Amino acid sequence: MSVMELHQRLTPDHFVAESVPELRQLRDLLAGEGLGWDLVEAVADVCFPHEPSDRTGQRLEQARALWDRAQSSPTPPEGAQELALAREPLEAKDRTIEVYREMQQVRQAYEASERGRHQALQIATLLFAMLGQAQAKVAELRRRLDAHHALPAMDPVEHQVLQTRLSRAVQQ
Repeated sequence: MSVMELHQRLTPDHFVAESVPELRQLRDLLAGEGLGWDLVEAVADVCFPHEPSDRTGQRLEQARALWDRAQSSPTPPEGAQELALAREPLEAKDRTIEVYREMQQVRQAYEASERGRHQALQIATLLFAMLGQAQAKVAELRRRLDAHHALPAMDPVEHQVLQTRLSRAVQQ
């Protein structure tokens, strides 16, 4: 019997609340979500309508024993072990994804570091070029100053100007 047929055959008298659950709710109840004893009795009544009452009583006693045992010490649903085993690969997948995210962050940090290192290298190269130019300028000014010292009569103003330029070049 389909769930829809069962739903059509149920009456409010079958239930303590005296109302037949909606079809969607009945599907959930039959799946075990909030299953009640009144539904068990209702299903037995609907599925075996022409059965003698003593046979119905035996069926209900067997069902009641299972019901009581399920209420006192429920067993995990069939496939629970498979679900637990399925969780392990899912957890491993989650850990792998997290490791990939961390690797992505490390890679991005490395790339940023490499860009910074490259910029620092360019700045250092520029500074070395400027230093070379400054050293060449100092050498040129010293050479000119030495050349003026070698000449007999040098203009003191021109000598002072060269001396000042040489001082500035050395400071730079």
